[in-house]
Amino acid sequence: MGLSALLGAKLAGCYPLIAVDIVESKLDFAKELGASHVVNALDEDQTIAGSGADYVFDSVGAEATIAQVVQMTAMNSATVVTGMHDITKEISFPIGPVIFQNKQLLGSFAGSNQPRMDIPKILDLYSVGKLAIDKLITKAYSLDEVSQAFILTSR
Repeated sequence: MGLSALLGAKLAGCYPLIAVDIVESKLDFAKELGASHVVNALDEDQTIAGSGADYVFDSVGAEATIAQVVQMTAMNSATVVTGMHDITKEISFPIGPVIFQNKQLLGSFAGSNQPRMDIPKILDLYSVGKLAIDKLITKAYSLDEVSQAFILTSR
């Protein structure tokens, strides 16, 4: 989900594009896909965006990451949560920065897409080489392996 957001931001002409993760190989892959900067959340200062980024996307959806991305969001800007943590749990974080700094906290399920409109656009962008969605495919499964694929990708 995070890499899809990265590809969309790149396509929209956003800069800088900062990818944050805790796995070096994932950060390398984000750089390959167009991230201008990468940050390992375990061992690096996350203030690379100065006073914050205009748009921050959280594809993990855990309590800790949502609190982090709200902090990383600049005043008068938006945090978008696309990841789904355990939806039976409640999360808490300081609401003051959201209110006093006029930040927006948005949810987005499946990219808030409209398939009839978006899929043809995505296919057009892919066919002219502007959207490298094929690079996101890291493993293919046969129809007989569909159940296994869902189990492996839900981890």
